[in-house]
Amino acid sequence: MAVATRLMWSLSLFVLSTGIFGASAQQEAKFVVLQTKIPGGLVTTQGTWNPMKVDIDRAEASISQIANLKAENTSIHIDHPEGYFRQYLPMRQGGRKLLYVNAFCDPPNYWRTQLVIVMDGGTASGKPCLIPLRIPIRT
Repeated sequence: MAVATRLMWSLSLFVLSTGIFGASAQQEAKFVVLQTKIPGGLVTTQGTWNPMKVDIDRAEASISQIANLKAENTSIHIDHPEGYFRQYLPMRQGGRKLLYVNAFCDPPNYWRTQLVIVMDGGTASGKPCLIPLRIPIRT
């Protein structure tokens, strides 16, 4: 029994280390990094930059903190921000590196390749369906 358990554990580590599940895991991820320009009028930027994995990991870790924030002049509250689909767009603004986060409820089929723009934002089941955020990047 112990030999079979060790064999399964070794096989699992091999499969994970070779990246066999890499493609499907990427398809299941609820976020994507887009290297695209943000259309004029939405956000003023001074260019872009190439984020490292640690930058995205930190941004992902901070997403859960949104539930602790209270928006001014509204009763809207975001209970489970990790449930939103997220597009990260690296940008420079005022000499600082930022990640613009486009978070939304129901992704269109093109959300992994093109910036999703929603004019109204709207709601679904009483929660906001588009949350724009800017996350400063520590250097």
